[in-house]
Amino acid sequence: MSGIFNNWCKTQAHSVAGHRLQMLTEDAGKRAAALPALDLAVKAHYDEPTRLAQRIQQWGFAAAARAFNQRLPLINKAQSGHMGEILLTEAVADLVPPFVVPIKRLRWLDGRNMALRGEDLIGVAQNSESVRFLKAESKSRIALSASVVGEARTALNHHDGRPSVHSMLFVADRLYELGQEALARIFDEYAHRRDLSGAQLVHLTFGLSANDSAQLFTNDLQNCGNEIEQQAIGLVIHDHADFIKSVYDRLSNATQP
Repeated sequence: MSGIFNNWCKTQAHSVAGHRLQMLTEDAGKRAAALPALDLAVKAHYDEPTRLAQRIQQWGFAAAARAFNQRLPLINKAQSGHMGEILLTEAVADLVPPFVVPIKRLRWLDGRNMALRGEDLIGVAQNSESVRFLKAESKSRIALSASVVGEARTALNHHDGRPSVHSMLFVADRLYELGQEALARIFDEYAHRRDLSGAQLVHLTFGLSANDSAQLFTNDLQNCGNEIEQQAIGLVIHDHADFIKSVYDRLSNATQP
């Protein structure tokens, strides 16, 4: 692996009913080395680094930092949910190739303690012959449970397992704004197509929790059917709540004048 998880976690991969489960656990003593890359990644999910640098140049560090700090969630529930979505996004490149995630959704939040509607993540993989989409749901809990994993499964099954038109158009619009017109047109086109087959889809359930979620995901994958390829990733952080709080505390403190 590369990226955040390379120097942080051990990974075990399992085949479950023809689907793929990957369990990540922290390598003892390696969190400190991973924190700088993690903090940079979290920061980038709230603001584009080049834009942040431009604000610093234009306004000065203190003013730009105060503006950035207004993007960070304050309440525990929002911090937990955001962190799950961030780590899901960062895991895709490492653990679910060849899919890429074209936008970082949290940059378009309506409010710092809110969640965006629609799928937590839509990834895309394309070559000269085909286009495939990754539809993913993230759950972050101190104690992940079967009912919470079931909520993710229900969300994945919505719209006959396809990404919603709303979410596809949201990604397309953001890509047009970013000048990525070729990729935007793919999302725009498939938002309205009704012939998107199960073979063009992959479902991914992601769980960030303090408890070992391996059996929960195993049970879910054994009962989810085979029309659409299924994957699950569980990331176990034993001090889940303190870990998340520490990330946001560091970023908030770093943006104080």
